[in-house]
Amino acid sequence: MKSLNEYIKKDVKYYTFENYCEDHNILYENINDDTHKDFVMNNWSIVFHRPYYVYKSHVYESLLKSYDTKKLYDKIVDKFGKYIVKYYAPYKDKATTKSLIIVYKDNIDFTKDPKFISLLNLYNYFITYIDYDNKEIHLEPNIPDDETNYIYDKCNGMVFHITLKNIYETKIKKYGLKPKTASYRKYPERVFVTTGENKKDIEDNIGFVKQILKEDVIYTEDNIIVLKIDLNKYKNKITLYKDNGMMNKSFWTSEYIPPYCIEIFKENNYIKI
Repeated sequence: MKSLNEYIKKDVKYYTFENYCEDHNILYENINDDTHKDFVMNNWSIVFHRPYYVYKSHVYESLLKSYDTKKLYDKIVDKFGKYIVKYYAPYKDKATTKSLIIVYKDNIDFTKDPKFISLLNLYNYFITYIDYDNKEIHLEPNIPDDETNYIYDKCNGMVFHITLKNIYETKIKKYGLKPKTASYRKYPERVFVTTGENKKDIEDNIGFVKQILKEDVIYTEDNIIVLKIDLNKYKNKITLYKDNGMMNKSFWTSEYIPPYCIEIFKENNYIKI
C-alpha cells in the first residue's frame, strides 16, 4: 500500500493555473476573480483535484522541526573546529533557531564531509549562501518561527511583496504569486513578503527590503513595484514563517497566493491596512 507522500509524488497530476487557462481556452483579458476561485476550488494551484490539507502537507512535508542553533554550532565545532575561526548570528534574535554565519579558514572542503552534511540534516538546517571573499558560510533553519497568527492577528492579514513592474504585469497580475527560488541565495521555493503592525513599521520595512533588492542592478527606483496582499480575501489560511536572513523584516510562505488578493500598493496610502 502506498503512503500519502508516495501517492502525491508519483500518481497525482501536477496542474498549474497556466495549464488550467490553456485547457479551458481562457484568454488573459477574460481572466477574472471567478476564474481564479474556480481554479483554486477544483485544483489547488499545483496538484489537480486534491483537498487543501493534502496540498499543504505536500508543500511543507520536508519542513520538520529545526533545532537549537547554538547546539548545532557546538556540534560543528566539536568535529570541525580546526577549520573554523568564529561564528555569529547576523541579527539580534531571541529565537533559539536563527540564521548562523560561520567564518572558516582556508579549507572549505569540510562542508562536503558526510558528517557535516549529516549534522545539518539532523538539526534541519541548510547552507543558503557561501561568501568566498569573506570566507563565510551562511546557514538557515528549514523551519524557523511560525508567524501566521502574528500576521493575521497583529498585522490584519496584510502583507507586501516587492518585485519588478514587468514581472507583475506579465505574470503576477495574471497568475498570482507562485513560490520560487533565487540565484543569489539558495533556499526552497518561497514567496517573500514584509509587513508591520502600523504605518511606520510598514514604511520602514518596505524601505528596508527595497534597499536590499537594489543591491542587484536589475532593481531601480523606476522599475520596482510594491504589491499589497490582503490574505483575508483567501478562503484558506496560509502559513507564514519568519525569514531569518532578513533581520525580522521579512516573512515567507511556500503556498500559492491568487491574484485577486493582490493589488498595486500606492505608498503613503495606508487605508485599511
